[in-house]
Amino acid sequence: MKKIKLNLTAFLLFNFNFLFAQQSDLVQFYQDGMRAYEEKDFSRFLKSFKKAHEIRPNHPTILYNLAAAFALNDSSIKALETLDQLIVINANPEIARDKDFNTLKELPEFHTILQKIDSLNKPENKGNTLFTLPDKFLHPESVAYDSKTGRYFISSIRKRKIVVRSKDGNTKDFSHPEDSLLSVSGMKIDKKNRLLWACSAAFPEMENYMEEDKGKAKLLKYDLDKGKLLATYHLKNDGKTHYFGDLVLHPNGDVYVSDSGTPAIYKLESKGNQLQLYHHFKNLVSLQGLTFSKDGKQIFLADYLHGIFCFPISNPEALKRINCPKELSLKGIDGLYFYKNALIITQNGIKPKRVSQFFLDDKFEKVKKAVPLVRAVEHYEEPTLGVIVKNDFIFVANSPWAAYDKDKNLKEDLVAEPIIVKVKLSKK
Repeated sequence: MKKIKLNLTAFLLFNFNFLFAQQSDLVQFYQDGMRAYEEKDFSRFLKSFKKAHEIRPNHPTILYNLAAAFALNDSSIKALETLDQLIVINANPEIARDKDFNTLKELPEFHTILQKIDSLNKPENKGNTLFTLPDKFLHPESVAYDSKTGRYFISSIRKRKIVVRSKDGNTKDFSHPEDSLLSVSGMKIDKKNRLLWACSAAFPEMENYMEEDKGKAKLLKYDLDKGKLLATYHLKNDGKTHYFGDLVLHPNGDVYVSDSGTPAIYKLESKGNQLQLYHHFKNLVSLQGLTFSKDGKQIFLADYLHGIFCFPISNPEALKRINCPKELSLKGIDGLYFYKNALIITQNGIKPKRVSQFFLDDKFEKVKKAVPLVRAVEHYEEPTLGVIVKNDFIFVANSPWAAYDKDKNLKEDLVAEPIIVKVKLSKK
């Protein structure tokens, strides 16, 4: 079977924090490996993908081709080990039909792998559609909830705005054109002070994107009841690309914002008027969701490539990775939420995409067990960000990131009305 081809441009854009030399080497090894495969030089095919894997470990396409290379070089044990790594992040049913794995197909370990693939692709749905939105071109990313009024707030990547859904089901714009928003992603509500906080950044998918917008990011502060933009907090122009994706509010009123472009966390103190660099995480790649422990002393942070980390709010240098059983993956996490000593995660960087509840040990060092909440459900193609309301998790279920063409226009036949889903959280 023809090997899986990688869109190298998109791949390298995602890994923009790698050094240019690393990117160049990765392209070289990948392309050389593909040529070797076409030429049936399987020894060189294996050598090249070993090198690619060293530079970019645990990428599903590279793992797939590496497993095939081991199989074609009669390294059955290594092929099986690599497939076992692969299916945790991409339960690809094509493995069963790929002739490159013919040397494995009589082995019981291979049949065990196929059973795992079937199990992982079995739909799991503990949720229900809470409501849909009428504008299928909205491209929603996050939802926030105001318990006082029963209103839902939904952010838009494409339309550069925030919409509000009232208790009676009516939807209208909450933000205004004069607010000059970019794409809007993560949002949080400060119930006590009646504020809505939102992240805004220049994504190429937003309407009227211009090249001079590239790298811009800002934090927005709204009066929740009046719908008035109270303040916009910009980063100083430092020549870097910034993507504000999510934020979290500390009990003391401080706002922490994740920047996947740097990667770093920025902080706005409760009585401050300027975003400050809280910490630059030089060994991470793409920061996503943020959340606090119940007492507000620990920060949990998701990195799209490397997993979940935890550290004391007083000392980000004490960053530690949270471990998990080998049958789980902490890659591809977007949203991250703390709930009764567990983490609620939305995972759209692995296949099948899912929402899960990860129960932690008391020291926040490892995942003890995982409970799938929503997985491989038709029409819930891309879960992104949400909000915990009492004992429910409410989230955007079908954010249409995969529905854009090369010119960053949404393909009408690939988008549907946005779906907001509610799922009951597990108590244990």
